[in-house]
Amino acid sequence: MKSTGIVILTVAILISSSLIQALTYPSDCNSSTLRSYASQCGLEVSSGAKHYMVRDGAGRMVTTIPRSVKSNGTCRSIINALNAKCEGGSSSDGENSGNESSGSRSPRRRNSEIGRASCRERV
Repeated sequence: MKSTGIVILTVAILISSSLIQALTYPSDCNSSTLRSYASQCGLEVSSGAKHYMVRDGAGRMVTTIPRSVKSNGTCRSIINALNAKCEGGSSSDGENSGNESSGSRSPRRRNSEIGRASCRERV
């Protein structure tokens, strides 16, 4: 009988975590709403000087949330990162945010490399 109770409790936790509504832009561009959503889906929110840091269970940075959130591209990126992490990879409007921590980063070129490449292309 005890194992049945554990199974029911586990199922109840899984169901309740899947019932969290996804964030939407721009209506959820509010610092407390974003932090609350991150906490509800099991992410760790810690306070910094001007931002809140949001980390997953492994300690990887998911995103940062400013203390004062405006309805702009930054908010859209934060919402996409949180929705992707909490819903298992989908974002609210199909864009990649760049703030998501997927374990592998896209390669970035330095300004000097970009300059050299553009010089070679012109020749």
